[in-house]
Amino acid sequence: MSKKKSAQHKKKPVKHSIKQRASSLSAWQIAVVAGVVLLVAGVLWLKNRPATTENVAAGPPALVTPTGEEVAEAPAALDMLLPVEETAAKPVTAVETSLAPRAGESPEAHLDRLLEEGQPVFAFFHSYTCYQCTEMDKLVQQIHPAFAEQVALVDVDVYDTANRSLLQRAGIQVIPTLIFIERTGEGRGYTGMMPAEQLEEMLAALAAGGTP
Repeated sequence: MSKKKSAQHKKKPVKHSIKQRASSLSAWQIAVVAGVVLLVAGVLWLKNRPATTENVAAGPPALVTPTGEEVAEAPAALDMLLPVEETAAKPVTAVETSLAPRAGESPEAHLDRLLEEGQPVFAFFHSYTCYQCTEMDKLVQQIHPAFAEQVALVDVDVYDTANRSLLQRAGIQVIPTLIFIERTGEGRGYTGMMPAEQLEEMLAALAAGGTP
């Protein structure tokens, strides 16, 4: 009897060791399966995530930054500034003053001179093909002459290749864009059609030396 009990007593540690080993092996298998699942999920996420784009073209610093504020309802599609077509520049009627562009002076050179002199400026970025631009151009020609001796008009045809540098500096994205620049050089920008009354108010504020 004592020998049987002794044999049984010796076998117990062996059974306990086997259980520990089996338990350890099961945990290892679970870890492997979990790792494989996570790896597959990561591969699927990388494969199906949306593509992103990055602007790698670092242009010159912006001269002024339009706020992009909408001043009136505009059609869903505004003409994007893609200078793929060229049209002859159509001068906007302006009273001949020191604020007017000089002979042979480009819009960019005109703007630089005015800013250096600390003059109030109304910069009008547009084309002669989009509907909103042509309608806004009519209002500008009707209203600005009354302020031509106090507020300079810089008329910029976005499809004139000579104005590409100015478009980059001003950060123009859509047309028409209207930028009102105070004597201090601070500017406010608007896109789309602006009502005649509001345009007149903005120009009057610039002419008076205030903030439009």
